[in-house]
Amino acid sequence: MAGEKMMLDLRHIALDIIVVSIFAALVLALRRIWPRVKASLLHPPLKNEVLKNREIYSELVALRALTDSDRAYVFRFHNGMEFLPNNPAWKLSCTHEVVRHGVTYESPRLQGMLVSLIPDIIYPVITGQSNMPGIAVKRCSDCPFEKKCLAEGKRVIILSVNDMAGSYCRFHMESENNKTTIICGIAFGGTVYGIVGVDFCGVAIPEEKIHDVCMRVCRSADIIHSLIYYGRLVKIPPEPITGQQI
Repeated sequence: MAGEKMMLDLRHIALDIIVVSIFAALVLALRRIWPRVKASLLHPPLKNEVLKNREIYSELVALRALTDSDRAYVFRFHNGMEFLPNNPAWKLSCTHEVVRHGVTYESPRLQGMLVSLIPDIIYPVITGQSNMPGIAVKRCSDCPFEKKCLAEGKRVIILSVNDMAGSYCRFHMESENNKTTIICGIAFGGTVYGIVGVDFCGVAIPEEKIHDVCMRVCRSADIIHSLIYYGRLVKIPPEPITGQQI
């Protein structure tokens, strides 16, 4: 009798374990699948992506016009493969580009570019430091958003092509007829995951315009981050008033 009772108890315990395991597996599966199901039901992914990218292009059109630049663009970091032994092969691709009439589009040939080819450009964007000629980190002590940008890891970099050292970075920019490039990291939580930039081709930007262009590019980086990360515009601090407007 005692043996039968023990066997019955063991069966109940085993059944309870099976039921709990099945329930736990269902919960884990639901947690993984439900966000996709919800997104598909409430927000059709393709439509949302199209609308988001239209807004990003609208912002780039405005940025190019306001800065009177020749190109405005967005780059995103990604990793498509690995180097041995187990080192990520980080890449950079141009995902959005608008140009002035008569200026060539460069985005088709700027896909999957290895970050290892342009470390002189990427390093200051990520670290805020540069000791390379022709590459300067913008000091924003007069900007009311300086602390916010530092907390996010967002920095503005000014590239004066004629002053840069002879490297692939300079060769690459000269091949696009760039004279001045101003870029800003798209960042969140201290991590840079993309770049917004403008190019001035043929003639370098006048020194007196650099400050305002930097602020415009930084502003656009906030807006584009909002569109990329949230899929919509969130509340963005009002644009600071400067002595000179573009």
